[in-house]
Amino acid sequence: MGHRDAVFTDEQWGFIIKPTSQEVYILRGIPEEAVLLKGAYHALSTETCIVAVRWSQEKPARCNVAEDYQARMCEAGWFMRVKPGQLVSQEDEFGAQKFAADYLFLSKSYDAAAAKYEDILSSLPESNTTSKRECQENLVRCHIKLGIPDKAVVHAEKLHSSSRTFDQFTVSYSVLLDVYLAAGRHNDALTAAQNLVSRHPDNNHLWMKLAYVYALLRKVTLPNVRELIHAHCPASVITAGCINPVSASEAPQLQKNSPDYLHNIHEGGLRQCHEEVKNTKRDVLIVAACLQRAYYNLVKTEGTAVGFAVPHTRTLKEKLLGDLKLLLDECSLKELRKNVHHNDKVEMTSCPSESDPNREESMKGRTKDENREVCVSKENFEEMWFKWIL
Repeated sequence: MGHRDAVFTDEQWGFIIKPTSQEVYILRGIPEEAVLLKGAYHALSTETCIVAVRWSQEKPARCNVAEDYQARMCEAGWFMRVKPGQLVSQEDEFGAQKFAADYLFLSKSYDAAAAKYEDILSSLPESNTTSKRECQENLVRCHIKLGIPDKAVVHAEKLHSSSRTFDQFTVSYSVLLDVYLAAGRHNDALTAAQNLVSRHPDNNHLWMKLAYVYALLRKVTLPNVRELIHAHCPASVITAGCINPVSASEAPQLQKNSPDYLHNIHEGGLRQCHEEVKNTKRDVLIVAACLQRAYYNLVKTEGTAVGFAVPHTRTLKEKLLGDLKLLLDECSLKELRKNVHHNDKVEMTSCPSESDPNREESMKGRTKDENREVCVSKENFEEMWFKWIL
């Protein structure tokens, strides 16, 4: 059997049995029949093998292909000089235009970048969802940088309305959070931040942003966090409506001899003052709980930091801890940590984590309708994460 010639032929292929001691070769693209045939004959004799030989014209040698190929060497910024109709396809033209818009944005030419993104969006096909959403997001960023948040809100909400998947909602809520902060719409920013944290409870940056939004709404000052988020908000928004923090272990100092104090006693205002102190304590604890979760998540991932991320992580930890110590004394801070960790042991198990391998599988099985937005109410969110404070 080891010396028989072709056992199967057709117009393209021939399978030949040869002794294994001879030099043989196998071409790429062997059909399934060849593999099966080889297995069958191998069972009969270990001294033979089957070689697939293609009768058609041989492929060019690799060296010839390499000699014929000429890589195009593009000059820096070539996409800024592309004219309409110059590239092969419309898709290539859109790509070059987006390169140009991104280059203008990174060069801080926000007016020119915004005009470029709007031009792309006006001619981009509806089917090109990914590029369209990227341009909408970048256009929002341009308007924020230019200090015209009203325009940014319009495009951010349009982007959010087109979100359908878990990842798309993550992007659009992130954009909404930044644009609502820039516009001074803190209640809307709170909704966006809560929805983001509900989707990504392990993200320290999102907990820090949530703490910042609560601080703006509850009039609590976070100097370190404010500095970290400064790049996302105009200075007028950052400094608006904040007062000095009050320790959760202390009540505001009242001057007993002041006319206002005496008037409050006679009018029953002392009870109201006590209620205000209680609310202030609650507000400070909510902000501090968010910061503690940001700090804790940062500590958990600190060991994975490499390169420039190492000093950045260290600095971030110091700033978060600095604001926590500004809000609470050592005893209150210790009690806060205990309550946060006890609460999260229960709640983290019911909240899908971005690192959970089962989350991706569950998302794949969803229908289009099931994949639509599921908003988290403010009451449900606070009941879940701050019930020991409320």
